[in-house]
Amino acid sequence: MAGAKESPLSLKVEIDLEDLRSEKIISFSRQKLSYSERYFAEKLEEHDLTDNLTSLRRHVL
Repeated sequence: MAGAKESPLSLKVEIDLEDLRSEKIISFSRQKLSYSERYFAEKLEEHDLTDNLTSLRRHVL
C-alpha cells in the first residue's frame, strides 16, 4: 500500500478495510491476478468497497 505521508492512515500501525471506506483505491487491471491480488479484490467486494476502486491498464514496453 502506498499513500501520502500527510494521510491520517500513515499514522496507524495497522489499517483495516473499514479505514479504506473514504479512500480511492488504485489497482492494475490484469486478466490473471496473483493470489494476493485476487484475495484483496474479494475482500474489497465483501466489504462493498468496489466503488472506491480505480483500475489502471498495465502496458508492457
